[in-house]
Amino acid sequence: MASADSAPCEKNGVKKSRAQKRRDKKAAEEGRINELIAELDMIQSDGDIEMEQLMLVLSPLNLKTIDIKPDGDCMYSALSHQLVVVRGDKVSVQQLRRKCAEYMRSNKPHFIQFMLKMTESFEEYCEKIAIIIAFKYNLTPYIIFI
Repeated sequence: MASADSAPCEKNGVKKSRAQKRRDKKAAEEGRINELIAELDMIQSDGDIEMEQLMLVLSPLNLKTIDIKPDGDCMYSALSHQLVVVRGDKVSVQQLRRKCAEYMRSNKPHFIQFMLKMTESFEEYCEKIAIIIAFKYNLTPYIIFI
């Protein structure tokens, strides 16, 4: 009994080589993948639905969303952007980081309760907020006074 790979595949009387069979199989798989991608593009994602709903709320208020580069400084970049738009204050991301760390240090009892599972000290954490560009911990202050 011959396997499917050894069975002759003829087109115009010419037998396909193994390499050609592999290329054909790969092309067929890529074609199917492209079809699936096209189908997925037709489906509206939860993010798209959420954005549409958000725009329904923002539009009557004459507000809009702004894309912020997700670079580890995104929270500070967004805040910096809003300070310019709302108050006309130009404050750099680095200045915001320092002010945030200062605020946390001066209000340690409030913030220390969120650090129970962290391996570093509160002061190390604040120092990282102040100086490290791509800071990615989940503990972030929710009030910043400038």
